[in-house]
Amino acid sequence: LNENSTKNTILNVIGNNNIDIYENNNTISATTSIKTGNKLKTAKKEYTIIISGDTNSDGKVNGSDLIKTYSMYKGKITKTEDIELAADVNEDGKVNGSDIIKMYSMYKNKN
Repeated sequence: LNENSTKNTILNVIGNNNIDIYENNNTISATTSIKTGNKLKTAKKEYTIIISGDTNSDGKVNGSDLIKTYSMYKGKITKTEDIELAADVNEDGKVNGSDIIKMYSMYKNKN
């Protein structure tokens, strides 16, 4: 998923209204932006949503995400699986300098 995706975005792609999306165990509205760490629940499974580059879980890629990713890369903050997946923007299985460069490009190209 990308920045600015909403619950409706997911429902339109999946074509299934038998799912719901939660933030902190509360159902989100159809037009609420999706964030890293939101939960998508079906009748049988629960999935954690990851937004590429959204390491601070606000649904956007911004300077805060760059700072958090750099701090994680330098070992100054503890990694969680969700945030590490969001930080691995080049999807090579690790968080490194190339992710920071790509994330900066993502941020710069929208401003």
